[in-house]
Amino acid sequence: MSWVSAPQRKFLLLAVLSALIPLSGCGYTPLYGSMDHDSKVTEAMQQVSVPTIGGGLVGLDVRNELLDSLGIEGSPIHPAQRLEVTVTPGLAGLLVQPDAAITRYNYTLVGSYKLVDSSSGKVLTQGSVYGESAYNVVASQYATVVARRDAEKRAAQNVSEEIATRVAVYFKQ
Repeated sequence: MSWVSAPQRKFLLLAVLSALIPLSGCGYTPLYGSMDHDSKVTEAMQQVSVPTIGGGLVGLDVRNELLDSLGIEGSPIHPAQRLEVTVTPGLAGLLVQPDAAITRYNYTLVGSYKLVDSSSGKVLTQGSVYGESAYNVVASQYATVVARRDAEKRAAQNVSEEIATRVAVYFKQ
């Protein structure tokens, strides 16, 4: 038993299809690829060199995530651009117990970036991005160290993904 009769179903189907037709020409194109699988953005991103980033393990995490996000395998022989990144970490106590013990921290990471043309040295685009994650302090010192390291990795991943997205948007324009 159906609540909608056969003619009403045909009309509903026609109405839905008619509503979807304008969406096919709305101008939406994927950022990292195109409909014909010839992506200038992807090719441009693979010609970016990412030098070593200071900041210890967090800088290394940001660089490795950037290389993955940009799709760079190895170092380009003649890079067209250079992505210079600096990271600034921060730590703030979130939960303070009555005995003044802090049991939760908020780890923040600010990444400043500049996309520089390799031949002219001209800054093509620049900006700052922000990553944040939190971790708990527990009785086990080892567990706390592991939790903090995980928070650093998550913040580094957020920062690197945001930088890669901004670089991709620059190349798309």
